[in-house]
Amino acid sequence: MYLLKEGKNELTISDFHGLHFTGFTLQSPQPTQNYKQRTSQDGEYQIGDVIFGPRTVKADFYWETEGDYDFELACSEIWRVVFSRSVMRIRDNRTPYQVMYVYAKPFDITRVSYYDMTFSVEFDLPSGFRQSIAWSDKLAENLQFGMTLPANSTLQYEFTDKSFKVYNPSDIAIEPYDKRHQLDIIVTGQGLPNITNHTTGDNFQMTSGSLSDGDKLIIHNGVQYTLNGNPIERNTNHGTINLAMGWNEFTVTGCSKSDITFSFPFLYF
Repeated sequence: MYLLKEGKNELTISDFHGLHFTGFTLQSPQPTQNYKQRTSQDGEYQIGDVIFGPRTVKADFYWETEGDYDFELACSEIWRVVFSRSVMRIRDNRTPYQVMYVYAKPFDITRVSYYDMTFSVEFDLPSGFRQSIAWSDKLAENLQFGMTLPANSTLQYEFTDKSFKVYNPSDIAIEPYDKRHQLDIIVTGQGLPNITNHTTGDNFQMTSGSLSDGDKLIIHNGVQYTLNGNPIERNTNHGTINLAMGWNEFTVTGCSKSDITFSFPFLYF
């Protein structure tokens, strides 16, 4: 097991003398439905989308200590490692390129002999999802089996063509505005970019002003539009780009010498 705190180096559990990580137990996805009953009709009907709520992941440990003093020091050390005011990143060596951002919950330590103890740390996973350790535009070698990547295809997330395909290997659609998923679309070029995802029907347009050489337009999480760091909401159609599961067919018009990058983490149950 690996644990990364904000501003710290990643820790490997096996680096602690006598401590053995025996595995994760990940709670199943937690869908939430919103039903409404029709007057004088049987049953109920779903209102809006199914929402996936937070869930928990449990990490189990066995620690071999060397006596009373070592036991007390071990307890203090593990508390210092797993508790934090800020979110932590955890992963294991079975799926090293899928990570979870979590908070530790209170736990008890059980002494199984004079020297040894067992304990389980339950973590809250607020997002409800595991995600790729690297975002789409920084993948490099951070790939593994089980990430639902297409066979015999080279994944690309930066494009200079006017027509291209973006692959979303996530277990869900990426919906930055409605579901608050992370997605940055970075555009450079000249003109007024008009970006259309023909798979979902989504469209973003820059309606006034214009990109020049060296300008950078960023659509951040579907709700913020900046040009060179300055907000330009009034210069757009306020369009949001979503990514369906699998391949998404795009075109970009109105902009010459365009370069467009899609940067997002892959989300997994």
